[in-house]
Amino acid sequence: MGTNYTPNEQEKRALDRVLKAMEEARPEHDKFVTQLQRNMRAYEGIVEMRRDVADWTSKRTPSYAFQIIETIVANLLDEDMNFTVRPRPRMDQTNDIQRQIERARSIELALRHEYAEDRLDEKLRDYTLQNSIAGYTVAKNYWRYDTKEIVRTQLERRPVLDEVTGLPIGMVEQAVDLSDMVITRDGPCFEPLDLQDFFHPADARSQDDCEWMIHRLWLRKDQVEKMAQVGVWENTEHIEYSFAQEKPEIQDAYKGDISAIGARSKGLCEVLEFWTTERVITIANRSIVLRDEENPFDHSEKPFIVTAGLKRPFRMTGYSDVALVADLQECLWEYMNQRLDNLALINNAVVIIRDDVDDPDQFDFAPGARWRTRDPQQITTWQPNTTIANLSLEAESRIMSDIQNITGGMGLMSGLDNSIDNKTATGISVVTNLAQKRLLARRKAFTAGFKRKAAQDISNMRQFLTEEKMIPQIGRDGAIAFHQIAPEDLDDIRFQVEIEVGSDSFVQQERRAQMNAMLTTLSQIAPVMAQTQGVTVNLQEAVTDYLREFGIQDAEKYFVSPAAPPDQIQGVTPAPAAPGAGQTNPSLAAGQLAPSNELSMSPASFMQQQLAALGGANNS
Repeated sequence: MGTNYTPNEQEKRALDRVLKAMEEARPEHDKFVTQLQRNMRAYEGIVEMRRDVADWTSKRTPSYAFQIIETIVANLLDEDMNFTVRPRPRMDQTNDIQRQIERARSIELALRHEYAEDRLDEKLRDYTLQNSIAGYTVAKNYWRYDTKEIVRTQLERRPVLDEVTGLPIGMVEQAVDLSDMVITRDGPCFEPLDLQDFFHPADARSQDDCEWMIHRLWLRKDQVEKMAQVGVWENTEHIEYSFAQEKPEIQDAYKGDISAIGARSKGLCEVLEFWTTERVITIANRSIVLRDEENPFDHSEKPFIVTAGLKRPFRMTGYSDVALVADLQECLWEYMNQRLDNLALINNAVVIIRDDVDDPDQFDFAPGARWRTRDPQQITTWQPNTTIANLSLEAESRIMSDIQNITGGMGLMSGLDNSIDNKTATGISVVTNLAQKRLLARRKAFTAGFKRKAAQDISNMRQFLTEEKMIPQIGRDGAIAFHQIAPEDLDDIRFQVEIEVGSDSFVQQERRAQMNAMLTTLSQIAPVMAQTQGVTVNLQEAVTDYLREFGIQDAEKYFVSPAAPPDQIQGVTPAPAAPGAGQTNPSLAAGQLAPSNELSMSPASFMQQQLAALGGANNS
C-alpha cells in the first residue's frame, strides 16, 4: 500500500474492479508475452542453444523472417494516406447539402493538418510492424494538450536615477527576461502501444465486444506530478517508485509478468488505466486510486485502435507472420549449419595417422611438404561424402519456398526465388496476384482501424475545439491561404471517412488509367450535356479526383480564378468592332469540342466522319 493512504469505500470498489480484471487477464497475457518474446528473437535472428555443441561447428542464424516481414510491412505502409471526408446527413438535414459538403471539406483539411502535426507517418511503422510480429497491434487514440514555459528576452526603457538626489536623469534600455506559457500541442494523438503493457479479456471477439481494456504506463516522478498539477490525478503524493524490485511481497502480484517488466520499472511508477465505454479508473502501485470518473470522451468508446491483419476467427487477436515461419527458419538454420560443417571438413581434411607413428607432430601440413614414412598407409585423409551437400541444398531450397508460400507468396515481391517458374510472365502474374490479394485483405483490416480513428478524432474535435482554428494550405493561383474551421462546422452532422485501400503500383497504375479515361470522357460529353440536357458537368471535381490518384490532396493550387471580361472591369471600355465582325472563323468556332470547328474533337464530328467513311445511301 502507498504511504499513509487509506482508500474509501468507492476507491476500494474501483481497486477491486481493476485488480480483478488484471487477475483475469494475467494467465493468457503471460503466455502471449512469452510467445511475443520468442517471435521477436526469431525476427531478429537470435536463437537459444538447446544443446551443447562443439566450438568448431557453424552457428549461423541469418534472419530470413526479417526479410519476409519487412517486405510485408513495406507493402502495407502507404507513403501518404489517401482519405476523403463526406457528410452523412439524416433525413431532416437534406435541405442544406452544399453547406454540409463544405463542412466535410473543412474537416478533411483539419484532419490532414492534425495528422501532419502529430507526425502520424512516423508512427505507422511501429504500429504495422508489431502486427506482423505479435499477430495484432494496438494504439491509443486521444486528445493531447501540452503546454511549455518559454523564456524570452525583451528590451525595456527604464529611468536612470541620480545617486544623490534620487531624481531621474535619463532613460536606458535594459534586457528583461519574461516567461510565457505557450501551447505546444492541442489536437489528436496516435500513440502505438507495446503489447506487453496492454491487457484485455481473453475471450473478446472484437474491439466493440471487449468489455474493458487496460493500458499499463511506466512514468517518472515528474510525469506523475504534471498530471496532478493539471488536475487529472489525485493522491499522487502517496506513490512509491521502484516498488516492484524492492518489495518481494508485491512481486508476487506480477508472477510471470515480472519477466516482461524487467528494467523498465526501475525508478518508475506503474500506472494502470482501466477503460470501459462508461468509465475510466487509474491506479498506481496497484493500491492507490488516482482517478475514477466517467469516460471523458463524447464518442463513448475506449480510446484504443486495435488491428489484426490476419484475424483469428471469433477473437480480437490474430496470427503472427513470424510465428508462421519460425519453425521453418530453425530447420533452415540447422540444415545450413550442417552443410557448412560438412564443407569445412572437406576443405580442411581430417588426417588419419596410424597409432605406431612415434611423433604425429613431425608432419608439416603445407603445400609441397615431403613426409618420410615406413609405410604410405600410415597416414591417410578422411574422405567425407560430398553428395550430402547437394541433398542439403535441395532441402534448404524447399524450406525457403515453404517460408515464402506460407506468408502469402511474397517470394518474387521480396526478390527471392520461388517454386513457381518466375522466368515466365504467367508464373510472375500468378504469384504477384496471389500476394496482392492477401495484402489487400490485410489492408482492409488496417483501413477499418484508421476509419475508427478518424471517427474518434472528428468527435474529439467537436468536443475539444472551442475556438476557430486557421489551417494553412495552398489555394487558387498557387497563393498561400488559410482555411478557417469553426466549432459550429462540426455540430449536428455525421461524417463518413473513406480511405483508399492499397497504393500498390500495379493497382495504382490501373486506377490512374481508369481515372484518365473517365476524365477524357467527361471532357468530351460536357458540352453535349450542357447543350442538349442543360446539365453542367463539374470538371473541377473530376480533375480533383484525378489528381488524388497521384497523391495530391491540395488540388486547389492547380486552379486559377476565372478572369473577368473587359466590359465587366471597372474603368475599361470595350474596343470597337473590327471590320467583318460577326463572321465566325471556322478554325476558332466555339473551341475544339464544337462540331463546327475545322479541327473539332467533338464525338459527333467523329461519328459523322466514321459514317461518311462507311458510305451512305448513294453508295449502297
